[in-house]
Amino acid sequence: AYGSNAFLGVVNIITRHAAETRGAVAELRTGSGGIEDRRLRLGAGGENLNLRLTAETQNDRGLDNFRDDLRRRLVDVRADWRLGLRDELQLQLGEIATGQQQGSNKVDDPWRSQAQRQQFVAIGWRRALGDAEDLALRYYRSEERAGDAFAFALGPFSVPLDYGFSSVRNNVEVVHTFRPLANTRLAWGGELRTDAVTGALYYGRADAVSLTIGRVFGNLEWRPGHDWVANAGATWEYDSNAKTTFAPRFALNRHVAPGQTLRAGIARAYRTPSLFETRSDFAVRASDGTALLRRYLSTGTVEPERVTSREIGWLAEFPAIS
Repeated sequence: AYGSNAFLGVVNIITRHAAETRGAVAELRTGSGGIEDRRLRLGAGGENLNLRLTAETQNDRGLDNFRDDLRRRLVDVRADWRLGLRDELQLQLGEIATGQQQGSNKVDDPWRSQAQRQQFVAIGWRRALGDAEDLALRYYRSEERAGDAFAFALGPFSVPLDYGFSSVRNNVEVVHTFRPLANTRLAWGGELRTDAVTGALYYGRADAVSLTIGRVFGNLEWRPGHDWVANAGATWEYDSNAKTTFAPRFALNRHVAPGQTLRAGIARAYRTPSLFETRSDFAVRASDGTALLRRYLSTGTVEPERVTSREIGWLAEFPAIS
């Protein structure tokens, strides 16, 4: 299976090992609309330990006749450390700070600047268990805070409003990859994630609302012949705020000629509702908690969206043309 919430498409993000980015790189981009981006990357290391530091800024004035100026700052550090012949350790941490103008002509949503800051750390460990077999464990934590408080006029009253929020996410994942048979490859594992979000305006309460997600997943690749590749995978997911789902996927590929592949597949995917969709009570309130102006109120019965896709494709490469 492609993973959780792979509903309308899949994005494949490939990160580069710190050993592949040694040296220094500086970039500067300027343009109309106030575009001014700067980026500096420094990489160094040796046989067993490699480090990379990235710092960048982004600035622009957004769209014409619309207040959406953006300022973004990022600092990211990555370390890849080979502990021995079988073990590797990866550490990544960083911070992203964003300032952006936003708003509308609504009385409770005036033009203003919002400040947002995110900090994250990720630790990964991988052990080679044998030929074409490894075990990987990864932990990730992120914290995000946004400040966006102001007051607006409601009749003769001045009503304070705070669009700010804070969130904490913890995620741990384990994946085991191996070859059950000579012509097969299997990857399977599990994941546990917890979210806690605080935002009185969005949820009608001062304490945090929480979410717990657990997943078990697997994907089997089978090569019954030189020109055939079959895939079968599935994800089982528990969501504390929605229904448990099971998403299978099957695909068959036939290499009919060099650079020519025919493909057929069928898959089922789900998009589970977010915390805001299942727990929101978005309202401007009086000091005693009475809702004066309500925008959203979740019924708590939102169902996961489901899609079943069937595909037939032809992948062709023409070196003589390209």
